[in-house]
Amino acid sequence: MSTKVFTLAALAVAAAACSSSPAGGPPNDGAVSDAPFSCPLAVAELCAQGDPPAGQFGVHCAATLAAAEQDPAVCMTPMVTEATCGAFTVITVTNVDFSYLYYYDASGNLVAVTSDSLISQQCVAGPATFAIPHSACTGSHPLAICAPDGGTTD
Repeated sequence: MSTKVFTLAALAVAAAACSSSPAGGPPNDGAVSDAPFSCPLAVAELCAQGDPPAGQFGVHCAATLAAAEQDPAVCMTPMVTEATCGAFTVITVTNVDFSYLYYYDASGNLVAVTSDSLISQQCVAGPATFAIPHSACTGSHPLAICAPDGGTTD
């Protein structure tokens, strides 16, 4: 088998692996889907594990939207945004090519945490099944507490 044929065969196998369905989730074919994901942990279980050390990228549990909006620890990267996604307010913390998304309900309670990378999105914690409301997101803006001035106004 020539090197070109072997390389193409390896790429085809890799592409097929990337388009297969993750356990408990919809196919990862590059299309955005609002199909429910399976969440392996409840939010309380995830948050009981504690936050990462200061300055390290990882899941930071702010149990309420008000707490997240006022906690500089969520500003572990320069790319932190807040948006409305359907019935949820979503805080997205992005580190280069990987993000954690925190979903807060209308009462301001943290209900789910998902992760998003270049090749997949998955539920980290939340209800047994969680439908990520991709198509309904509007009004994305930087989280004020993460602004260079700490969210203060002149």
